[in-house]
Amino acid sequence: MSTSSGQLCKKTLMTEKLHPRVTEKWQQLLHTKGCSVKALHEIASKLASEDDQLSYTTLLELNQERFSEVKRVIVLPLAAGGEHRWEVADPSLLVAMIVRISSEMEEVFAQSLRAHPCSAEAPWSLVVTWDEFTPGNPLQPQNDRKAMVTNFSFLELLGNSDNTWWTMAVARANKIKEVKDGWSRMLRDLLRLTLGGPSGMQTAGIPLKLKGEFVSIHARVVCLLSDGDGLRQAMQWNGAASLKPCFRHWNLVKKNHSLSENTDDKYVAVDCWCSSKFQVWSESEWRTTIDVCVEAQRQWASGDMTRSRLKETQKALGFKASEDGLLADPELRLRMNFIDVLRYDWAHTFLADSIVGREMWGLIEAAERHFIFSQHHIYDFLSEPREFVNSKTAKDTKWSTVKNIFHDVRRNIHEDHRTIKANMGDLLGLYALLRHFVESRVPDTSSIVEEVHLFQLTCKAVDLVLAAKKRRVDVREAGTQLLLVLEEHLKLHVKVHGNGRVVPKFHWAFDIAECMVADGFVVDAFTLERLHLRVKAIANHCKNLNKYEAAVMAGVTSSHMNNLVNTDSWSSGCNLVGKVASVPWSPNIIVADKARYFGEMFTVGSFVFRGCIERVWWVGLAEPVL
Repeated sequence: MSTSSGQLCKKTLMTEKLHPRVTEKWQQLLHTKGCSVKALHEIASKLASEDDQLSYTTLLELNQERFSEVKRVIVLPLAAGGEHRWEVADPSLLVAMIVRISSEMEEVFAQSLRAHPCSAEAPWSLVVTWDEFTPGNPLQPQNDRKAMVTNFSFLELLGNSDNTWWTMAVARANKIKEVKDGWSRMLRDLLRLTLGGPSGMQTAGIPLKLKGEFVSIHARVVCLLSDGDGLRQAMQWNGAASLKPCFRHWNLVKKNHSLSENTDDKYVAVDCWCSSKFQVWSESEWRTTIDVCVEAQRQWASGDMTRSRLKETQKALGFKASEDGLLADPELRLRMNFIDVLRYDWAHTFLADSIVGREMWGLIEAAERHFIFSQHHIYDFLSEPREFVNSKTAKDTKWSTVKNIFHDVRRNIHEDHRTIKANMGDLLGLYALLRHFVESRVPDTSSIVEEVHLFQLTCKAVDLVLAAKKRRVDVREAGTQLLLVLEEHLKLHVKVHGNGRVVPKFHWAFDIAECMVADGFVVDAFTLERLHLRVKAIANHCKNLNKYEAAVMAGVTSSHMNNLVNTDSWSSGCNLVGKVASVPWSPNIIVADKARYFGEMFTVGSFVFRGCIERVWWVGLAEPVL
């Protein structure tokens, strides 16, 4: 094996004879506010004297130093021959290094261990997520650098901060296509490393030194989360457009298929609203199905099966599982039941070109058809005067973005797709505003009462998920209520619109409710989207495609470390952030413009006043505060 980047880094630093404190200072400056290594070198060169100048090569090696401590190389075969050396971070080493560097993180782990003792017999709960992102301007995406990012955390730490999520791998999409068996093979090897490697969480555990005592963190996978396309790639599943549009329920088929029209009710279609008819795979049935897929692949490869017969088998079973893919791996099968841990993301299911947007547009269509209100009326409603407490923030710009969703120029886009086309964050804030518009300006006796009720049921479903996520209600109880709401919603939707607008995500919502009842927790892609910002800040400066994954991982690892060391207190509890002052009439009361409360940041600009404080809306939540 060639000389590691860590060895090169040590040689370079020895050559320049940097003092350890100087080395630490430069490491902390790396990627400050997204500044690239090249930009930092140019700034430092202009500010430093000749004797203090630091070479660009040394900065590059400093950037690699932390990643080199946790780096592992996974060798992957390419479909066309050859191999790809995938540089990833060992999750156990990454956590250990962060706890060693950050006293704040050390305290978080110590508190969590007191609340949730950990042992090999009673391990912590590991959550692994993956999602694709594209660097650059959203209007000019750089698809050659599009990549899959894999993050992980522990349920016992969730709620503290995004700092308790770690990025362990980045894989360029074009490279995934070249690897034999694609992302399924890559995720398999990554999970093998995480759980069963020399420092795996189910073997040796994560060795930590907390408050002078040595402890070991063991963990088991309880959630593998992604959007529909990410799950399709990982499981070698045929996906939402296939005969089997749900990977959890074996008896679900696409709508209007002859199988669902049989009188024995063995199979049901995606427009079925009766959740009691859905049948989840048993572990033995699931494994048998995957084994049949693998055997069919073997027979085709040996010439004992025709390609058309192979395709028929894969279509009937719903998977294209291969021997080296995720689901067929015997080692991982011993460590988890995939049906128990693979999860649809609720945010993509409800908000990304799905249920909420479709019911919004269905309501607007019905209102315009009956001359009650139009898209333009909603635009005018959102254009009414609103006072942002801190108008210099980006919140007024964000409000304009939400308002412009209903501009006349966007009408054709919504009409062509028969949904409100907007991103998840905009729809999450918008559904509460549109509900207020309907409740305050549409009479209960209108001719669109059923469409209004459909939209309100959709809002209620999102309310339940949000309340469960924020632990305002019991998650399992919320899941049980959500099933009832979804049944009523889909039954009414088919009655009002027929099944033409029903897509597989309408059914996936039932899966999410069932999993809430089974799991007792909710994890979603909003965390992933925020973590993408951490990765994008680095990836936007990485142009070399030959070393793209390693360069991004080095930058993300270094940036995460610096964020832990340089920022104010971010862990659980209540902390004022930034400058503080005493209230003149009560010196014992300390105030600030920002506060962090159990991992969430609140500012004076987080409130929007409409009219004469008719109602106060908490930005991003579904319910009015006053």
